[in-house]
Amino acid sequence: MQPGEKTSPASNTTQPLEKRPSFPISDGVEVSVWRADLSSFKPDAIVNAANVNLQHAGGLALTLSKAGGPEIQEQSDTYISQFGTLKTGDTIVTNAGKLPCKKNVHAVGPCLPPNPTQIMVSTAEKHLKLAISNIFRVVENCNFQSVARPALSSGIFNFPVNLCCKVIATAIKEFSGNRKSAATPLSINLVNNDMKTVQAMERACLQIFTNKTKARPSVPKSSKKDLSAEEQLTSLWKRKDTEVVVSVLPSQTKGNSLNIHHSELRTLQPHRWLTGEIIEGLLHLAANQLQMGNHIYILNHYSAGGILFGERQQVAQGEL
Repeated sequence: MQPGEKTSPASNTTQPLEKRPSFPISDGVEVSVWRADLSSFKPDAIVNAANVNLQHAGGLALTLSKAGGPEIQEQSDTYISQFGTLKTGDTIVTNAGKLPCKKNVHAVGPCLPPNPTQIMVSTAEKHLKLAISNIFRVVENCNFQSVARPALSSGIFNFPVNLCCKVIATAIKEFSGNRKSAATPLSINLVNNDMKTVQAMERACLQIFTNKTKARPSVPKSSKKDLSAEEQLTSLWKRKDTEVVVSVLPSQTKGNSLNIHHSELRTLQPHRWLTGEIIEGLLHLAANQLQMGNHIYILNHYSAGGILFGERQQVAQGEL
């Protein structure tokens, strides 16, 4: 086996392996995002999302423990009996059993309840950074040249996945710039098996490693001059990824005000004027659907609202 093959996944897994983007972020360090089963990888080390008691009874820990055989849990039990429980942020190394790697790095990430508060997340973020830092300390001390790791704490430990991926990518960038063994190549594989986490990891890596984000939709600009307000509205009206509120209708019942969006009028042409009849018809329909009865203001039949363009005289003469 060639050195470059160490990070290749095993071919006998039942889940399709999908390599996503790779980012050469510094001399000798390359980061790759994968959608795959972590237990199928063949790096020097696989990182396990452990708890403080090293009881691999659920989530990724259970998957790796089953794939590696009883040796992993036995060594974990031996460690706990000799040294006691771990703290959040701690890491230890055990043999990998039947896993296709040299060592298993058990990292204790923060564990949060479902729907944690912002204060809880902020505190947990510090512990997550510590755990990631300790993982890289082990990588350096053991001279690992390849490591496969998950989005630690983002699964059954309930840490917000987007923030988790951003913290991981930021930590990798900082680590790569301060390596002690900079001459040794290192392959970091970010491996998760659910698409939501994989995509979140891709976005984080793209932002942190390349300072790029996906472009946001914008109103096209004329090459000769800026678009007028009416031209911008026409452009937005035709697009399916935008939503324009054309009227806000107050209700006598607090919290039940209605917004009428332009998608509800998409069968119409871009209008400078939305007549009272159109809005009133939509309002009656919405009121019936919400069973609001008379607890809502009905627009006067002759009033007009929404988006107005044109000179005051044109409006008064009804020429729009």
